[in-house]
Amino acid sequence: MPLLKNGVAAHVNSSNQFLKKIAKSPDKFMPYREHAPTRIRSRDSIYNDPAGLRTSVGFWNVLCFCGVFYGSEFACEDGRHFDDLDDWKAFSNDKSESYFVVKSAYGSLQGDRSIDQVKEYWAKSHLWEPLIKKKDLSLFDIYNFLLQSSVDGGRSTSSRKKGSQPPKGNNKSSSKKVFVNIGSLTAILITGDLIYAGILPMPSPLDWGKFIEKVSKGALDGMIMLGLIDEDTTVPQAFADLYDFVNGVLTPEEKSAMTYDVLMSEHSLYLASNDFVAHVDDTSPCEGLASVHGFMAYVNKMSTRKDVIVAFIDGTTTLVKGVSAFVNGLAALVHVIAAFFNRVAALVNGVVALSMVGQPSSTALQPTLSPPSSTAPQLTATLQSPHISNPNPNLHHEPTTLLPLPILLPHSFTAAIPQPPNPKGQGAVRLSSPSSSALRFDLLSLFCDSTPHRHLLVSFS
Repeated sequence: MPLLKNGVAAHVNSSNQFLKKIAKSPDKFMPYREHAPTRIRSRDSIYNDPAGLRTSVGFWNVLCFCGVFYGSEFACEDGRHFDDLDDWKAFSNDKSESYFVVKSAYGSLQGDRSIDQVKEYWAKSHLWEPLIKKKDLSLFDIYNFLLQSSVDGGRSTSSRKKGSQPPKGNNKSSSKKVFVNIGSLTAILITGDLIYAGILPMPSPLDWGKFIEKVSKGALDGMIMLGLIDEDTTVPQAFADLYDFVNGVLTPEEKSAMTYDVLMSEHSLYLASNDFVAHVDDTSPCEGLASVHGFMAYVNKMSTRKDVIVAFIDGTTTLVKGVSAFVNGLAALVHVIAAFFNRVAALVNGVVALSMVGQPSSTALQPTLSPPSSTAPQLTATLQSPHISNPNPNLHHEPTTLLPLPILLPHSFTAAIPQPPNPKGQGAVRLSSPSSSALRFDLLSLFCDSTPHRHLLVSFS
């Protein structure tokens, strides 16, 4: 966990592109939810008084922090609680808006993100106290409250250009958000922040899984990407299985250092499905990809590369420098999980399933006597390991000796990927296609076991 061990600043100029990206914009990309700079500041200034958070002033400060200040120089370095609107005006009077606002604070550009919303939030903050006094307040009560709309004929005043008027000749009422710039993902973050502050109890993995299913946002996409959901597995149960699986692998020290809980688990799934996919969708070299961890995955992406390297590496080895970026989904999985759960790297045992279109030239694949087929029948190869695990979307697995690897080829082939050639578990097998046909890879499942300390990775050369 280098980000926590050495601090974010130590990686600003890192040769590891993944760590460098996080270090340059930790509020956007920090995988450990409670360790982003702006979050740390807000926890000590905005969320440190549970009684105050139950008041309209406390709620106003939460709205301002999330809807206006998040990610700004003010939020990171000088973030503070304001007693009322006059207190805010006195503090902000001689400061530029850019000090308080970053319009792309959450990734996408919010053109109407402005300090004008501070006043607007103040006018609506009185709505909070009737809700917070509700008996048996739930996650969904908070979430739905933050996203509520009203019918008053148009956009918020802060989103209109100064001096402009509502369109004439259109008296039809339209709904607008009560709390401008508080979208669904921001509402999830606020709900989580209120849990940490003690306003709501920490939910069980199953209850937070129900919340993920209801809001149907980034974390759900992450679970789908990891192959955790199928017709027999509900979203809440899949999330609970994933949480319990990782919770059982990490040490108490690691969980304490990263603040591992159900909220961080959800946060990691969101990052896995969004921000880091964008990170690897380029042609820059990817380094430090050695630490893959024991998660199920399903990736179905295309590559125009003609060669592929199947590399066995140990938990400390850096994958070949200069290797082109992984296919989006696989790279996202590798990067994000590597950053979260380094210890699991020593437990990973294998990757299941490669499928390839194109005539192989490597002796790693030996043709059988089966006749050519234009329909590219599904064929079989075996990954030989006494410790490999059988795939199961629920992360429950049983040891097996041979694990089938379906390979799609224009001819019938059977391939055996051998054990790593040296005691450290390092080595590589190259599969090449002399034709211009793209290689198609489906990473179906990734598993971990207690031994040996070895990975199987796929990358493009």
